[in-house]
Amino acid sequence: MNENSNVFTNEDNVNNQPQVQADNEFSKETEYQEFSQALADINAELLAEESDDKQLSNQDNLINCEEQTENMKNQEEEKSDKDDCSKAGDKSSSDDAQDTHEPTEEEKKQYKAYRLQKIFSKINYDLSSPSLKASEIKEKINAGFAHGFNCYMLLTSKIKAVKKQLKIKPNLGAVIGVGESTYLARKCEVRQAKWAGVKEIEYIVPVSVVKEGKKRALIKELTGLKKTSGSKVKFKIALDPSVLNATEFTFALNCAIAVKPSGIVIKNFNSENSKRLLEVAKNCIGKYEIEVSSQLKSSSEINSLTEVGVDYFSVENALELAGAIKQE
Repeated sequence: MNENSNVFTNEDNVNNQPQVQADNEFSKETEYQEFSQALADINAELLAEESDDKQLSNQDNLINCEEQTENMKNQEEEKSDKDDCSKAGDKSSSDDAQDTHEPTEEEKKQYKAYRLQKIFSKINYDLSSPSLKASEIKEKINAGFAHGFNCYMLLTSKIKAVKKQLKIKPNLGAVIGVGESTYLARKCEVRQAKWAGVKEIEYIVPVSVVKEGKKRALIKELTGLKKTSGSKVKFKIALDPSVLNATEFTFALNCAIAVKPSGIVIKNFNSENSKRLLEVAKNCIGKYEIEVSSQLKSSSEINSLTEVGVDYFSVENALELAGAIKQE
């Protein structure tokens, strides 16, 4: 009995030995896989840490580069600001030097010559007095030519004789309407002035025509005379407030403006009829030239009237006025 038992026991041990060996091999395999997995996890963690460190290092390098770039930019801006300040200082010093520059005698002479030329170019020398002979007019024109006056205004009857005696060719103008005459006579005189080669025609509106108060007839007459003068001649309409009351002057001015002349001339202007100038300026500035006929004595009078809107000055004493202005 015991022998059989031992036999079975030995057989069981023999039979169980491969199973135990298999179990041991499975256990080793499992341990190896676990070890391999653990080793792989460790390597992965190490790689991850290395990657993070590298990324952090790259970020640090990028930050450092940005900081260096920003510092360089700030330095350049500071340098540029300093350069600008330096340039501004140099320019300011230069401007100060220019401001303190005293004009030379030559510069003063040039400025005075320019100022005189500008004033004289606004003056029309009125030589329309019937008492002047052609020879006297010629002498006055020769004397005034050096000043550079704008124009020399003559009676139509004197233009031909004066031009024959002149060697120079100044701008000549005709004054028409001195005294009373018929419309046909005035129209014929305008035509003669045009044929004589004048640059300007100053037509004085007859007092009797204004006092009649016939607006349509007056506008028609002025329109016909302007058309006769032609497009190449400046046609100016002259009004005399010294022989017209306020209502008559306004009536004549409205008729003149309706014709659209080159300019409006106020004859015999003085401080007493200064309101008439303001009326003309209100209606004509920017549209028609404004001219005053007056006895002037200084450039201050010219400047004052220019500020009101006067463009030209018709004066009988042009030579005396020019001499006085040069002595100022």
